Parts: sequence; C-alpha cells; structure tokens
Amino acid sequence: MSEIQNKEVSRATSSRHDGDVHDDGGSDSDTSLPMPENLNHREFTSAELKELDTLVADRVGRAIEKVMPFYVNKTTENLQKIFQEEIEKLKKSGELMNDLNARPGVGKEKSTYRDFTACAPPIFMGSLDPLKSSRWISDIEGAFRTSRCAEEDKVNFATNYLRERAKIWWEGKANEKGSAWREACTWEQFKEVFVKEYAPAEEIDKIREAFHNLMQTNESVNELWEKFYDMVQYCPEYRDNEKLKCTTMEDLLSRARTRETDLDRMKGKEKKDIKRKQEQQTTFGKRGRFDFARKDNMGKIPLPCNKFGKKHMGECKSGMKGYYRCGDPNHISKNCTKPLVICYGCNEEGHKLSECPKVNPKEAKPFNLVKEEKVVVPKPKARVYQMGVEEAKSGSDVVTPKSYPLQ
Repeated sequence: MSEIQNKEVSRATSSRHDGDVHDDGGSDSDTSLPMPENLNHREFTSAELKELDTLVADRVGRAIEKVMPFYVNKTTENLQKIFQEEIEKLKKSGELMNDLNARPGVGKEKSTYRDFTACAPPIFMGSLDPLKSSRWISDIEGAFRTSRCAEEDKVNFATNYLRERAKIWWEGKANEKGSAWREACTWEQFKEVFVKEYAPAEEIDKIREAFHNLMQTNESVNELWEKFYDMVQYCPEYRDNEKLKCTTMEDLLSRARTRETDLDRMKGKEKKDIKRKQEQQTTFGKRGRFDFARKDNMGKIPLPCNKFGKKHMGECKSGMKGYYRCGDPNHISKNCTKPLVICYGCNEEGHKLSECPKVNPKEAKPFNLVKEEKVVVPKPKARVYQMGVEEAKSGSDVVTPKSYPLQ
C-alpha cells in the first residue's frame, strides 16, 4: 500500500497530458477489472486496481459481519411476532369449531349403520337367561355410545342383531303392537319389553337362591369370582351394601382356596402312591433275578482269610492294586490296554481257538485251493440182504403178500 500511495503523490505533483497513459505492469493490463475511463482519474494500473478491489471487499465483509447479528436478531423477532399472531388466529378458529361441535346437530355427521356394525356388537339368540340378556343390552349400549348412534336409530340397529327365537319374538311383538308403535318405539321401551320377556321375575328369583347357596364345585377361584359378580347384580341387599358384599366374597373365596388346597394335596398323595407302587414293582423284579455267576458258591460258607481276617470266597485281593484280569498292576479295568482274548473252544482266557491245546483243528487249506477243488460225489453202492425162512418166522417186521403164513 505504501508503494501505491507514493505513486499517487508523484502523479499528483507531475504534469501529464490526458492522453499519455503509461502502463508499468506490462501485460497485466489485459487481466485488470473493467473500469470506465472517467472513474480512473488517477490512472491506476490493473494490478493496483485488483489490489484495491481486494482491500475494499475485505473491509466491506468485516463491516457486514459486524452489522449482520443486528439484522438477524431483528428478522428473528419479526418472524416470532408473525408466528405468534398466526397461532392466536388458529386458537380462535379452534374454539369456534369446538363451539359448533358442542351444539346439537351442528358440525356433526349422522351416524350410520356401518359405524354401528364396526363396533362388532354381539348377537342374541333368545335364551331365557337374565345374565345373558343383561350382557347383551350392556354391549349394545356400548356400541351406541362408540358410534354416536342417534336416538331414533337405536331400536332399528339393535333389532338387527336378534336371531332365531329372539327375532321371531320381536317380529311377533311388533305385529301385535302395530307399525305405528314400531316406528315410534324408543330404546327404553324396547328394553322394558325385552327384559320382561327374557329376564322374568321367577328367573331372577332362581339366581338369588343360587347366589345364597353359592359354593365352589368344579370351577377355579377366578371363575367363582366372575360367577359371584354376575349374580350379585340381582341381589339389591348385597349390591348396594359394599361391606356385606366384600364379607360374603371373602368367606366364599376362603372356602374355595381351602378346597383347592385339599384337592391339590389329594392329587399329590395319589401321585406318590402310584410312584411308590412302581418302585416296589421295580424292586421286586430286581430281587427276582438269579445270579448264575454265584451258582458255584451256593451252599459254601466263607472262611476268614489269613491276610486280613475278612470272610470271602476264593483268593484274597484286598490291598492289591491293579487290573486282575491281565495281571498288570497300577491300573484298573477301564484303563487296561490289553485286549480280552477268549477261546471259543474251551471258553478260557489267554489264547484263541487256533492256539487252543485242548482242541485239534483240522489243517486248513488256502482259500484259493479250496475254491479250485472239485467236489466228487461217490456213486452209491447196492446192498443185498439175505434172510432165511427161520429168521423170517422169528422176525416180527416181515411183511408178505396177503399176509400168507410162512411155511
């Protein structure tokens, strides 16, 4: 930069003509940035102009870096204000939609039969059972609430889930009351005639009696609890009194657990008895076996040996270490490396049949010679037996034609 300033001073003091422009940079004038001649009053060279451009760009960049955080913060604040205003607008529109939905018949579509069937309500076949009928009513009403079924459609939707005897009953009741009553029938009116038909007072009395006599038979404790909960709904004195209901249930469950414990104990005892019988049979079978190896020692009384004074049969092997079959010490039978050789002629150990002195095997011929030899079968020879008359008379096995007596 000092060189540039010196050149500027020298050029300002010197007098030059407007058309005399000298270029010290030589060929650099071709690559200099374009600049109009009216702006280059001081007649900078292309290299000087390039250096000035770099200096200006550097200073402008630093200035922007200093000013940029201010503008970024300002822009962020403006965007936050805009977002907050939009959120407030959305909240106000949402509150308006909630008000519309809260009004009956406004902002809601009418529930269809398809919405009701999507809740999978159960089918009622028409069994005369207060427990099953009450469960069906409860499940149907749950489907009403889920599908937001309109009041005028409840009876039509529910009666489509009646089958067999229940369907026949409803059609007969509707024909008896008339078409006007059927169209105007509400859900409460339907429940009244339904409960009267499938949960009569006499059936409820049977349930109450069964509840008072409730006890565990073949069901588990959980099944007994479910049975108790179903029956207690028909006993107002228990249903409205939580203390009495809890006391009764605790007593019932206590007796049920005691019974289950007794049953488990009896089952365990039966298993033990069966196992004991099997063990006795196995032990009896083992005792019934006869040890033929000790047949030779039967009837003999063992005498005390001279070494240790113990009673036993045969040679005393106490204190001996080793495998007694091969005669080598310092190992047992499972570690013995010598094979066990038994003679199949005399059944004695220590030699093979071919080496047995008690058996004289025939001289064996090579296999190829045996194969080549031809077996010659000798011709049978005829034999004549001569018997005299006296021998024939005395013999009992002589047969003559027509059993003629021998003379």
